[in-house]
Amino acid sequence: MSSNFALNDRKIHEMKARPAVEKTLRAAFTEKGVNIARITWTDEKHEDGLLFEKAGIDGAIYLFGGGRLTFQAKALTPWEARWGTITVEYYNDPTTKLEGDWFTCMAQIYICGYTLEDYSSMRPWAVVNYPALKMATVQGRLKWGVRGNTKSSARANFKYIEIDKLPEDVLIARLSPQPPPLLLPARVPSSIPEVQALPAPIDKAA
Repeated sequence: MSSNFALNDRKIHEMKARPAVEKTLRAAFTEKGVNIARITWTDEKHEDGLLFEKAGIDGAIYLFGGGRLTFQAKALTPWEARWGTITVEYYNDPTTKLEGDWFTCMAQIYICGYTLEDYSSMRPWAVVNYPALKMATVQGRLKWGVRGNTKSSARANFKYIEIDKLPEDVLIARLSPQPPPLLLPARVPSSIPEVQALPAPIDKAA
């Protein structure tokens, strides 16, 4: 995340989304039995700030028991959630072939998700092992699409793939856009015997 990034709507959105990003990272790692001690962001006077910026790294995840992992975060808007994809910046400027994060990012973890309108959490989202994601791509196991940015102020295009098409060996955790269908039990015949109609009354006067 560049330090000269103008305070525009996109930047404001990314800053507001940080608590939701951190919440999602903690949930993803907890699902794997790994607890996070703290999360720091590159532009918050991080000790490796400049190095991290050039490597496309947004921050670091510190684990209990020692060790840390670097991450890049992509927080997308609620009205984009219908796509249900993870996206990675491809060319920062397609006309000049200025390379984007697809070529330059050296993060170990990649998180992409869609914030709720109140920024309380993200849905859907995916947290992936970024080196494994790139290797699966080189192996031809992932079929990415490329789409231009629809925002007039942004020149970059991006690669995208549906969250539900990510293989398990790439995923750390995910919250899919479409929950699995609810399987209802087969209809069981009622065990209550049918009520027999009472016989017609006998006319004694006959």
